[in-house]
Amino acid sequence: FYGKNPDISIFKQLYQSFKNAIQPLASITPYYISPGNHEMSPFKSSKDPVGFDPVALFNEEFPQPGPLPGYEGFVFSWDWGKVHFVSIATNHFDSKLPPPHYGMYRISDAQITWLDTDLQNAKSKGAQFIIVFGHSNAYTDPSWPESDPPLADLNNTDPQQRDKFWAVLAKHKADVYVCGHRHFFDDSITKDGVVQWMNGNSGSVVGGPNEYTVWTVNGNTIKAELVNDAGQTTH
Repeated sequence: FYGKNPDISIFKQLYQSFKNAIQPLASITPYYISPGNHEMSPFKSSKDPVGFDPVALFNEEFPQPGPLPGYEGFVFSWDWGKVHFVSIATNHFDSKLPPPHYGMYRISDAQITWLDTDLQNAKSKGAQFIIVFGHSNAYTDPSWPESDPPLADLNNTDPQQRDKFWAVLAKHKADVYVCGHRHFFDDSITKDGVVQWMNGNSGSVVGGPNEYTVWTVNGNTIKAELVNDAGQTTH
């Protein structure tokens, strides 16, 4: 949702609206949430007072796994068949760090160390596919829309940390890094054997067309499809 507001009551209303919207699906299947910059922006602009702690509010709204201290609800993993899924926090707001980004749009050393161990354990247990996901894209292409001026993302905010993160993905032969952030689909970037898959517009009021990624795990196979509002597969 489009947060960026110092009023915590507005955020709570937005979370409730989201829960209402997904209730038909949430009532029959488990789900996890991967927050992005708008859920972690408790101000209208980076020059405004912080307002409240969006991390605490997120964890209150969505109790999720927390194997990494300090990143509870944001960083975790699970297995489905032979597929290992990993959630990474690319937008973990920290009011103790300076603006404009307050530590967002980067992956900390603590996460990278945890990820290295987690993927090693997954491979030793027989994982055939590894899907790592976070909100912000890791790489950019100059042909993309919204590339000038550069948007805040892992590439433009802290490429050194991005490189350390990507080296771990390559080391363990991860299949794909799934992200959002930019409001269009792209799978043109493959770095060191790992595909960056940007999910598509996903119904945002910004950009278009409306396209959504559906991942299907069936036994020992996994498939990604881009689907439009009419339910048609477009990629």
